[in-house]
Amino acid sequence: MGVTCISSTKIRFSLHAMEEETVPVQLEETDFSDGIIGCELSFYVKVHSERDGFVSTQGFTFAMARAWNCKDIRVSRIQGSILQVFFATERDKERVMKQGPWCFHNKLVVVEN
Repeated sequence: MGVTCISSTKIRFSLHAMEEETVPVQLEETDFSDGIIGCELSFYVKVHSERDGFVSTQGFTFAMARAWNCKDIRVSRIQGSILQVFFATERDKERVMKQGPWCFHNKLVVVEN
């Protein structure tokens, strides 16, 4: 049984600085290294349904943590039914990606790294 994955999600946004906010900011690698590591321990999911709408992040977190047997996951909404799932360990992330297919409330959950 084949599963069609969604293509990489591209999110476009624009940040406009106020005139008083245009002073350059110097960032060190240590300022964002935790964020980079956190993203490496995450993947995107899309919950497919006829009505591509709202998915409860709290409900998804609770249900999928049990299904995936992971004690520590965090879920953030990207847009509508597209979510980013963060894992505590690389082992949990890889195991979840290799197993499946996954469903949430009888809707297909497509995983993309």
